[in-house]
Amino acid sequence: MTCKKSFGFTLIELLIVVAVGAILIVVALISLNGIQEKGRDAKRINDITNIQQVMKIIAEEDGSYLAACGGEFQGLVSGCQGEGDTFMLSKYLDNLASINDPAEKILACSSQCSETPCNYNFTKIAQDGYEVIFWLENSVSGYKKGCHHLTERGIE
Repeated sequence: MTCKKSFGFTLIELLIVVAVGAILIVVALISLNGIQEKGRDAKRINDITNIQQVMKIIAEEDGSYLAACGGEFQGLVSGCQGEGDTFMLSKYLDNLASINDPAEKILACSSQCSETPCNYNFTKIAQDGYEVIFWLENSVSGYKKGCHHLTERGIE
């Protein structure tokens, strides 16, 4: 009697390997799901902090927030552009045209704010104050998920 040596895997062994691989992929996808949101929120906080710092500089130099966007202004932060001393925000933020919500939302945040990410929006720039509305997908840096307001007093 001769024994045949079998090379290869049985069907059950292959199914077990495929099942374990599928489980690992599902676990990896679930754990990585929030990483993109956290990354976008970190960029939002960074962008808003940069805007806040520049607005402080503008108020100190000019004595008013009006020089940020050439006068009273309402609209997307990235739309506050121009040349000369009346558009100081674009003078200090070279990348102002690209300062948009990282989720690439076209909808501007409004005073009522939406339930989804929206683009950074000045609801006012006046002599004595300003307001930028932005949205966070998760709680981050001590701020809760949802709509937030950056004013001359800070982030609310």
